[in-house]
Amino acid sequence: MEIVVLSENTAKNSLLYEHGLSLLIKEDKNILFDTGQSNNFITNAKSLAEDIKKVDICFISHGHSDHCGGLKNFLEVNNKAIIYLMDSAFSPHYSKRSDGTINYIGLEKGLNTSNFVRLTSDYVISDGIESMCNVSKIYPLPVTNGSLYLDKQGKELDDFTHEHNLVLTNKNVLIVGCAHTGIKNILEHYSKKYGTMPSVVIGGFHLSSRTGVGESDKTIEELANYLLTTKAKFYTCHCTGETAYQKLKSIMKDRIEYINTGTKIEL
Repeated sequence: MEIVVLSENTAKNSLLYEHGLSLLIKEDKNILFDTGQSNNFITNAKSLAEDIKKVDICFISHGHSDHCGGLKNFLEVNNKAIIYLMDSAFSPHYSKRSDGTINYIGLEKGLNTSNFVRLTSDYVISDGIESMCNVSKIYPLPVTNGSLYLDKQGKELDDFTHEHNLVLTNKNVLIVGCAHTGIKNILEHYSKKYGTMPSVVIGGFHLSSRTGVGESDKTIEELANYLLTTKAKFYTCHCTGETAYQKLKSIMKDRIEYINTGTKIEL
């Protein structure tokens, strides 16, 4: 299995980058995990000699534009792939910016949804490919969730029922988008469902945000020590934030790596 990072906040060489995430998972079936917020993932795919037309499955981790903003572009290139997302991803979603304005960050209106599968519970997509959702919230959610809403007025906080996680059961791999429900909660939920911790975890942990809010050093240290107990290998990016990553790295050493646009992971 090879996983290619098509879009992330940072990039190798001359590849395009933006605040967002898109991964191409190449195995028996080609899976596009998220689309970033623009067509950058398509441009980068061409630069990396990857063919988006060969994608069989598109998995949208949640309904925020930095993960689904490129969906219209994807549909223009590939009209055969089945697109899996939570039904509540179609609800409105908003984010408060550092200047106090509240902007719409939900799915683009008017998408052709004929190939969409709208989920409400765990789902077996194909042999070895599953969606895991409705994560039990045992531990506190990221403080960075505090600027995310379900309404334009900023009165109703996002409940993240629109978030689900990709599980590659044959490889014991967990892929998360932003871990809005908390990476510890997701890992504990995974352990309870599958009877083991994953061997590999890939994705963002939402330890920082563009508003400048982030988790405390103490929280990050506690998280690092918890992640070490899982025995998994972690590849993180995007909303983890580079500062938070360096703090995790100082404790976790070679058990965690940062991936950026252009990174290729062989599993």
